[in-house]
Amino acid sequence: MNKLLIAASAALLSTGAYAQDDCGTAAGIADGAHAALAIDTTLNTASGVLPTCGGGTAPVDTWLSWSPDADGDWRFTTCNIAAYDTRIALYSSCGAAEIGCNDDGPGCAAFSTELDVAGLLDASTYFIQVGGFNASAGTSLMDIGQLVDNDLDGFPSIDDCDDGDPLINPGALDICGNGIDEDCS
Repeated sequence: MNKLLIAASAALLSTGAYAQDDCGTAAGIADGAHAALAIDTTLNTASGVLPTCGGGTAPVDTWLSWSPDADGDWRFTTCNIAAYDTRIALYSSCGAAEIGCNDDGPGCAAFSTELDVAGLLDASTYFIQVGGFNASAGTSLMDIGQLVDNDLDGFPSIDDCDDGDPLINPGALDICGNGIDEDCS
């Protein structure tokens, strides 16, 4: 446990942002969901690992090691909380093939990213590569959250404005004048 605390502390910049530059020395972060995890790639170099999504050159990147606290589907996102072109890839170990990768999430400003990955296992360690497209660098926030669909309408609670009612979701037809926001607009 002390090794994890030392690695996490060493990876933090004075700004409180993670900036670990290589998968082999990835900063360990706490298990489970995170909101507004600070990432800083401004002083980093390219690790030489080129994700398969988005093309371009190997990104200037930050590496984190993380474990889900429950089996299931998880979202890793810089969508609309990064001011530079980000790319996120997930691996089961350093040097392994990607489990998932995304560059330029749909509806995300400034070419920020949203990666959804299915079937992650509780207490398994995964490696998160957060980098910029074509050597873009900057500071950003990243959220990590489990995708749960409580009303089984096909939209996880993170996207559904009423996850207790399957008739209300982003794909529903909105009925004008009834005072109900069926399509979460």
